Amino acid sequence: MTGNLSMPLNLPDFTGLDLAFDIIDSHHHLFDLHAVHYPWLVDRQEEHFLLGNYDALKRDYTTADYRADVGPLRVIKTVHVEAESNRDDPVAETRWLSGVMDEAGLPDAIVAHAWLHLPDSEGMLAAQAAFPVVRGIRSKPRTSASADTRDRVRGQPASMQDPAWRQGLGLLRQFGLSWDLRVPFWHLGEAAEVCALYPDLPIVVEHTGLPWDRSEEGLAEWRRCMAA
Repeated sequence: MTGNLSMPLNLPDFTGLDLAFDIIDSHHHLFDLHAVHYPWLVDRQEEHFLLGNYDALKRDYTTADYRADVGPLRVIKTVHVEAESNRDDPVAETRWLSGVMDEAGLPDAIVAHAWLHLPDSEGMLAAQAAFPVVRGIRSKPRTSASADTRDRVRGQPASMQDPAWRQGLGLLRQFGLSWDLRVPFWHLGEAAEVCALYPDLPIVVEHTGLPWDRSEEGLAEWRRCMAA
């Protein structure tokens, strides 16, 4: 890995850009640390967090905050993606967001969470899908911390080779839900194999495949994996 990913680099110059166009924000988060339990924000510090020090995130982030940050941009619809709330009760975040939507008029759609490899996964998917605003699921498969260790998780429970996990992924079609794919780039080749199992399943590739390794070799592999 190279560089400090908490610092933006090589941003384009937007000076003079015409911003008079409609925007659908396809991935954002809101937080109410009293309404929903987020262990990574209130209980513990995540080690090796992809954005470095994230103390500034440990606060409520409301629809008013979001609208203030949007400013003059013409955001006409938004999609809220699950934000690592308490995994014992992922419906709590969905229920809270549905209330926020009723009161504040956003988000317009939710990508919720459900584990895919557990005996009760179908029931959890049904519970999430019961909310009309839920359109998809983000369920992160087991992944490795680096490209060098990628094979250590292969075939483990909740990995992309786990038969139970694959079966759970297929259940998304039963509920008319999409899947948000969020894995480091060194697992994208495995993800392509999984995608081929369910060609009728809508899949969102998050964060452009997480190209964390900014070396020439790392970016070359990221391009190969994204192509796959």
